[in-house]
Amino acid sequence: MQFDPVLIPPRQQAMTEAGFWRHQTINHFMAQALQKCPEHVAVVAHRSDVAEPVRLTYRLLDQKIDRITRGLTALGVGRSDVVSWQLPNWWEFIALALACARIGAVANPIMPIFRQRELKFMLDFGESKVFIVPKSYKGFDYEAMANGMRGDLPFLQHLVVLNGEGANSFESLLLGDDTPAFTGTGLTPDDVVLLMYTSGTTGEPKGVMHSSNTLFANLHAFNETYGLPWRI
Repeated sequence: MQFDPVLIPPRQQAMTEAGFWRHQTINHFMAQALQKCPEHVAVVAHRSDVAEPVRLTYRLLDQKIDRITRGLTALGVGRSDVVSWQLPNWWEFIALALACARIGAVANPIMPIFRQRELKFMLDFGESKVFIVPKSYKGFDYEAMANGMRGDLPFLQHLVVLNGEGANSFESLLLGDDTPAFTGTGLTPDDVVLLMYTSGTTGEPKGVMHSSNTLFANLHAFNETYGLPWRI
């Protein structure tokens, strides 16, 4: 998809001079963590249907991200392509966002509460190339819902099902070890990295675009206000 975030030069200059835009991406911070503390725990992911949480060090998380990056690339995902997912707060959510950043693709997480009406609009408006759902969550069949919408989504090329079966499963498509190494250039600080939709309670949802600079401007201010320095 073609994005136009309208980054006006005077605004860019003012935000840079004020120290809000520091021209870094999440890839920078992930590389820093891998260098300084690869064996520190990065993610602890609990699931109500699984007895033990998944614990990933930065090194193990990086391996997952690398596989997902290669898997998405093999599906044809490139710079500025939108990858949508409707997942709970599982480790795959985090790894997908970081894999998109490595490619330079646009992450589009969607809340699990949305159903066909909202999803059709969001996926079509954002021209999502890949849509990732759980097979089921809280007793609801997301795979069946997503398959039922495919005829109304001309831009959608791949439906990937987490905990699914067969050729379109997350495990088969995005965690395989037979995909080529990723050789792309990744993300720049002013590229759109995140597409988030408003709820649409008073009309159609609005797609909010974020770059790394706009996202980290908020995080830098939050950390400094509460005395939470960037520390690995």
